[in-house]
Amino acid sequence: MADFTMDNLIDVVGNALLRQFPDDISQVYYGDVGIYPPKAFQSNRGEQRRVVAIVPSSDVLDEGRNPMAEIRMLTVNVIVMVNMTPFFEAMPAEAIGERVMVQLVDKIRTFLAQDVAMTLGGNVLTSKVPSVQWDWMQRGTNAIRAAAIEFEVKVQVMRL
Repeated sequence: MADFTMDNLIDVVGNALLRQFPDDISQVYYGDVGIYPPKAFQSNRGEQRRVVAIVPSSDVLDEGRNPMAEIRMLTVNVIVMVNMTPFFEAMPAEAIGERVMVQLVDKIRTFLAQDVAMTLGGNVLTSKVPSVQWDWMQRGTNAIRAAAIEFEVKVQVMRL
């Protein structure tokens, strides 16, 4: 890979998540499209799934550069979302959607920290998941629970 970019990172991470978690994730979006219709959270059979949006967060020169290469720290937020409304309508004794989401976020965090760097190729020097931030979002009549998984990779960008 001659030039590793944020664009490459988002594409590779999105494809890897879809391959690794096909029973958990219905859609992966490049960027946060803002409004997610209820159908986006369903599988082809109508089962509840999670939606993932991968958004760029930062692209920072980490170490010096020379005419041949530079080291950059690329950070994306992998936002995992669950539509809580169907779970509320079922009147459960616990927030089942919350439990399902916590379990998936744990699996994705481990996958990103341990396995995705291999998929990104030889330009990745290090990778880590320093934090997960939880939040609620109201989208129309849907209550969306979201977790933003911060994913950092240190890459060597070749200039020749």
